[in-house]
Amino acid sequence: MKKVPRVSIGMPLYNAEEYLELALNDLLNQDFEDFELIVSDNKSLDNTKEIVLNYQKLDKRIKFYENDENIGSIKNFDKAFYLSSGKYFMWAAHDDRHDKTFV
Repeated sequence: MKKVPRVSIGMPLYNAEEYLELALNDLLNQDFEDFELIVSDNKSLDNTKEIVLNYQKLDKRIKFYENDENIGSIKNFDKAFYLSSGKYFMWAAHDDRHDKTFV
């Protein structure tokens, strides 16, 4: 039986490479660990996908989804939300820093 996380964190992305690693490090080092990170990449043209896939190898809480084409910001946000499975949901931006108690 697959364990459902308590919290889902949605992170819709597009060309996010500049600050993405800082945001991922902050989220993955939270005091609260029972979460999944839903990353929905809107067909980025930079190294966003490679960065997330490298982090996903290190932390299985990351769920990566890439759109076949750019579907626009609103639909990408919707996709990140609908792919979540946690009891609670929150957003996190690729260019925000988060204290270890954020979640």
